[in-house]
Amino acid sequence: MRNAVRPVAVVLGIALVLVGCDAAAPSRTPEPSASTIASNPPSPALPAPTATPAPDPTIGWVSPATDRIRDYSADLSVTTGALDIRRVVFTVTWTHGSKTACTSAKPDAQGRWACSANLLKAGVTPGSIDLSAQAFNTSERAIKGASDVRSLTYAVAPPRPGNVAMKVVSEDWADDDTHTEVDSFSWTAPKSYAREFRLYGVTGCPNASAKTEMEPCLVEHTPLDPSKMKLLKKVDGSARSLKLRTVAAPGQCDEGFFCTPYRSLVLGAFNAYGQSVYAIVASQKNGECYC
Repeated sequence: MRNAVRPVAVVLGIALVLVGCDAAAPSRTPEPSASTIASNPPSPALPAPTATPAPDPTIGWVSPATDRIRDYSADLSVTTGALDIRRVVFTVTWTHGSKTACTSAKPDAQGRWACSANLLKAGVTPGSIDLSAQAFNTSERAIKGASDVRSLTYAVAPPRPGNVAMKVVSEDWADDDTHTEVDSFSWTAPKSYAREFRLYGVTGCPNASAKTEMEPCLVEHTPLDPSKMKLLKKVDGSARSLKLRTVAAPGQCDEGFFCTPYRSLVLGAFNAYGQSVYAIVASQKNGECYC
């Protein structure tokens, strides 16, 4: 009978072992409590990176400050936000042509690209002109958007005539003592600046004084009295010479040039914007007698 009971005991032992294995299994992780959640909030999401705005290459004019240029030289300057600039080229265009006015190789302390243009030397003629500015990069390519054009008026009077000269072509005394003289005058001047040239005679001796004996009646910077000036002849602005014929009646020969009272001769250039400084063509001397 003892041997019959042993298998049952073995089965019970196995059952106890299996129950012991269930008791030893790991327990489930407990759910976090409300207090734990409150003390550890989730990290906030990082903001999306802001894109850097592209530089604005637009040209902004600083000078000329007005729409009229009143001198033969003009200071030109612009600003721009364009990057990688090597130079800014200024171009002037007028009725008869177009030419580079000047070039700026680097900005100044205020960030302005500036240079000075001699419009007279460039051959620009008075009137309506266009000024353009164009930026170029280090690859010598024009920068898109970094350019602009302005329309202005080049409002200048003609420069003073240069290299003025007078020459007696012929002189004749008739039997009745009538005096006839022909003189030629020549000068230089830039093209298309003057609409006309005028030759004047000046009476008297504006520079006369006790200290200027035997010195020219007219020297540079001597003020001229319009009431003592007489228009002798005028010619078109394209002319660079003229001839003057004067006739003095018998007994009317005065002490000035070609038997006139004019002891000095001046030549001026004129256009719609004003007149030049007068050029002294010829002048007698203070105290000198041509009787």
